[in-house]
Amino acid sequence: MSPSTLEPEAGKEPVSTERILGFEKDLHLQGQQYATVLSIVYVGYIVMQLPVNLFLHWPERPAILIPSSMAIWGIEIYVHHDTS
Repeated sequence: MSPSTLEPEAGKEPVSTERILGFEKDLHLQGQQYATVLSIVYVGYIVMQLPVNLFLHWPERPAILIPSSMAIWGIEIYVHHDTS
């Protein structure tokens, strides 16, 4: 399996276990609200899966694109943390 296939699966696992860890209680979700939250998350995965995979196959050197985007993301997180 490719990393772009495994990433969404890794992202869905914590969402399904959050119910056990008190996610509903912490956010005061009632009735179908938890199911609505899960639906929004899964629809986001489904909608973005194809564009992300197409984008990752577009550059000639994904070995440069992926680490570069991780470095940019790390700098953004550092700057955000430093300013807040």
